[in-house]
Amino acid sequence: MISEVAYEIYHTIITFWSWWWEVQNEQDELARAILTISVMILLLVCYQWKQSYSRNCTTPLPPGPYGLPVVGYLPFIGSNLHERFTKLAKTYGPIFSLRLGSKLHVVVNSMDLVKVVAHDMDQTFANRSPPLTALIMSYGGLDIVFSNNNAHWRNMRKVDMNEIAFNTSLNVVTSMLWGRSKSPEGKDSGYLGDRFREIEFKIVELLGAPNISDYFPMLKWFDLQRRQRDMQGLVEYVDRIFESIIEKRIKINSSAMDEVVEEDGRKDILQILLELTRDQKDAPTQSNGIHIKAFLLDLIIAATDTTSTVVEWVMAEILNNQGVMRKVQDELTYVIVGSYNIPKGTIVFMNIWAIQRDPKNWTNPLEFKPERFLKGNWDYKGNSLKFLPFGIGRRICAGIPLAEKMSMYIVASLLHSFDWMLPKDEDFELSDKFGIVTKKKKPLIAIPSQRLSDSNLFV
Repeated sequence: MISEVAYEIYHTIITFWSWWWEVQNEQDELARAILTISVMILLLVCYQWKQSYSRNCTTPLPPGPYGLPVVGYLPFIGSNLHERFTKLAKTYGPIFSLRLGSKLHVVVNSMDLVKVVAHDMDQTFANRSPPLTALIMSYGGLDIVFSNNNAHWRNMRKVDMNEIAFNTSLNVVTSMLWGRSKSPEGKDSGYLGDRFREIEFKIVELLGAPNISDYFPMLKWFDLQRRQRDMQGLVEYVDRIFESIIEKRIKINSSAMDEVVEEDGRKDILQILLELTRDQKDAPTQSNGIHIKAFLLDLIIAATDTTSTVVEWVMAEILNNQGVMRKVQDELTYVIVGSYNIPKGTIVFMNIWAIQRDPKNWTNPLEFKPERFLKGNWDYKGNSLKFLPFGIGRRICAGIPLAEKMSMYIVASLLHSFDWMLPKDEDFELSDKFGIVTKKKKPLIAIPSQRLSDSNLFV
C-alpha cells in the first residue's frame, strides 16, 4: 500500500511538473529539456555520493532496509511511523538505519540502546533536527522543545515548572467545574480560549503532517505543500496576541512600585519569564521578547494538546475496562471522603512506543492494567528504562510537574463526578494516528451520568 508520505510526494511532483510545463514558452523546449535532465542527473550524483560516503566509513552503519534512488525508503514508511519502526526492528534488530529522502535516520528500539543515546552520550545527541513547520512555530528554534543544547536552552530550563503547574492545574479544574473564567476586565474570555484551541489544533496537525521539504531541503524555498505558509499565518496570529499581552505587562511593571503577583502571592508565568530575562542581562532574551513568546507557545501546546490526548486515551481504556473504572471510583470516594557508526547530522529516533510494549520488559504489555504501577516504586523521570513516558536524559520533558498534576486531576474529577458509558450501537476501537502527539484515530465520544447526589461534592 502506498503510504501517505508517498502520496504527498507523488501529488506534489505532479502538481509542480504541470506548473513547470505550463509556464514555459513553447519556443524554449530545448532549454527546458536540458534543464530538466540536468536536475535529474544532479540528484542522482548527489545520491550516489552520499551512498559511497556511507560505505567508506570505517565503522559500518546499522543494518536497515534498502530504498529507492533519491527518495530512499520514504515511499514505504507509511503514516504510522512508530508501528512501522517496530515491524522493521523485528527484521533488522534493535537498531537500524534508513534514508528518508536525502537524510539518514537511525532508529533505536531497546532499553539498553536508549540509555546509551539519551543518558551515556546525551551531550552528543542533545540537539534537535526540527521540521520546517516546527522552526516557524518556535520562532526559529528559540523555544525549549526545538532549541539546540545551548546557553539559551539552559536558561529557559531554569523556569520553575512546579510554580506553573500549581496555577495552571488549579485553573483547569475550576474552569472545568464552574465554566469559563473571566478576564481581568471582567469580560468573558471564552472566545479567546476557543480561538486558541482552534489554532493550537491546527499547529499540532501541521507539526505532524508529512512535508516533502523536510526530506529534500533544497525544496524548502518552494514550499510545495504550503506547510510553511500555513504555519506562518497561524504563528503570526498568536504572535499578535502575545505581543499585546507582553507590552501591557511591561507597562504595568514599569508603573508599579512592587512586583506583579496574584492574590495568593504567587507570580504568573509571564512575570517569571520577564524577571528571568531582566536578571539574565547578557542573554539574547533582552532583544525583543521573541524567546518569551516561543516559551509561551511551547507551554500552550504542552499544557493543552498533550494533556487532553493523555486524558482521552486514559478514558478510552477505562471505558473499555469497566472493572478498572469501579476500582478508581472506589479509591477516589475513599480518599475524598477519607557498536555502530552514527554519522554527524543523523536523525536518531528512540522508539519508546515499542520499548513500552516489549514482552521482554512487561507481562501482557497490551493489556490495560494500571494496578501494575502500584506494585513497586515506578519512576517516570528517566531513571527506569522500562518506563519513559516523558523521555530520558538532558532533553527530558520540561513539563513533567505540569503534566502529572493536570492529567491526574482531570481524570480523577471526571471519574469521581460521573459514571461513563459509550453511546448505544457505538463500536469501540483503540486505533491510533501518528503525529507530533499520537492521538486516537477516532475521537472518544462518551455519555456521562451524575454519580454524586450532593452537588457540593463536585467542587
